[in-house]
Amino acid sequence: MVRVRNPQRVDHNPPIVTDVITGQSAPAPVALGKTPREITSRAAWRAWAEMPVQFWWKSAAIVLAIAAVVAIGELSQEIKLRELVHRSVRVKATAVEVAGVTAQRNRNFGVQRDDAVDVKLSANLPNGRTIEMQGTLPKGKGWLKVGGDVDVYVDPNDPTQWVEVAEQRKWWELVALPMIMLLPIAVLLLALAWWRRRQILQVWREGKAVEGSIVSCTHSPIAPRSKVCGYSIPGDRRVFKMMYPLRLGQPRVGDIVPLIVLNDRPDRAIVARAYQT
Repeated sequence: MVRVRNPQRVDHNPPIVTDVITGQSAPAPVALGKTPREITSRAAWRAWAEMPVQFWWKSAAIVLAIAAVVAIGELSQEIKLRELVHRSVRVKATAVEVAGVTAQRNRNFGVQRDDAVDVKLSANLPNGRTIEMQGTLPKGKGWLKVGGDVDVYVDPNDPTQWVEVAEQRKWWELVALPMIMLLPIAVLLLALAWWRRRQILQVWREGKAVEGSIVSCTHSPIAPRSKVCGYSIPGDRRVFKMMYPLRLGQPRVGDIVPLIVLNDRPDRAIVARAYQT
């Protein structure tokens, strides 16, 4: 009987050869060519997926995401503030209590506004209705005394919604602040990723082919489509770690895998077939 292979099936597993002496199965040798090897588009892209490279550029992505979340939060808060100002009336309120102190306790009490301060305010709306407000004034200039004046915007339909009169911040300032704080960190992390990628490409260009032995495999915490495998190489009893892409098949303990390593840095091995297929 002749078996016909389904032409639509994609076989990611390498061809297997068997040593006639030992009987051990291993992937067929991979032709790499002479060094220094050309950096192909496949090698250039694959280098970004190696474990020491992924860690840094994904860390940079997280920092940029945090900056974006902070910027969006600032924009959302500013939009709500401007909506409040739009529906409010401006009044001059009197501070009847400052930091828990009233005129009955100390009519000369005051605090410097170098920090936020809790207050109770009283004001008259344009229709003559007297309202009381309670909340926290943000950091500002000068002093705030009991009985002192505070200009506020207050919603006449909901006096609990009020805000001190202040100059509105520009839109670009809301975005620039988190970016100025976090962008340099992201750039540094990307620079580290680029540096580690150059080291990986050096392995591809100048490394030699060896047959590594898989001694352990675990799921990768940063790359769901890869596994972190411990490996050893002939002549070295130490165990190192590498990223093994699952598109090449499911690695198992005891498998023999064609690797590329530098003579002086066996800890930087890469899977040869990942840079060719």
